[in-house]
Amino acid sequence: MKKYIFAVIVGAMCAVGLFVLLHKNAVRDAEFRLGLYDTSADEESIKKTLAAFNKIYATIYDTGGTTKQLNEFPAANLVKRRIYQEVYNWKDGGKVLAYDKFDVKPESVELIGPDRAVAITQEAWGLLLKKLVGGESISEGQKPLEIKVRYILGRTDAGWKVLEYEVYAPSGEVPELGEAWRL
Repeated sequence: MKKYIFAVIVGAMCAVGLFVLLHKNAVRDAEFRLGLYDTSADEESIKKTLAAFNKIYATIYDTGGTTKQLNEFPAANLVKRRIYQEVYNWKDGGKVLAYDKFDVKPESVELIGPDRAVAITQEAWGLLLKKLVGGESISEGQKPLEIKVRYILGRTDAGWKVLEYEVYAPSGEVPELGEAWRL
C-alpha cells in the first residue's frame, strides 16, 4: 500500500512539474483557476486597450486607412483586415466614413481565463460621410448612433488585444458567450 501511495504522490508531482515547465504562464494560470489572481490591474489595462482600440478605429476610418498607427492598433490581424476591407470599400467609392464624435463607456469587464477577457461597452458614434478628396461633407451631421458592443480580448506579450467584437442594440440583451471563446 505504501508503494502505491508513493507512486501516486510522485506521479502527481511529476505532472505538476511538467505543467509548470511546459505551460508558458503556469503560475498565472494556477492562480487564476484557484481564485488567487488579482484581476483589478488587468481590468484597468483592458479599459485602456478599449480606449486605444476605439480611438485608432475612428482614425482609420477618418483617414481612409492612411493612418500610421496600424502597428499600435490593439487588435487581432483578422479584425484589422475586416476593418480595412470596409474602409477601402468606402474609399473605392470616393468617400470616407468619418466618426465625428464618439463616446465609449465600459459597462463590464470579466476575465474568463488568465489570458482571455470579455468587456461590454455602451457606445455612441456620430457618423459623417465625406468626399475622399477635399474632405467635403456629403451627409448632414447625425444624432450619435447608440450601440452596445461585446469585445473579446486576449492577452499577448505586448498586452491585451481585441480578438473579436460584436454589436448589439443599446437596450438589447447580449447572448451568452460561445464556448469556443472560453478556452
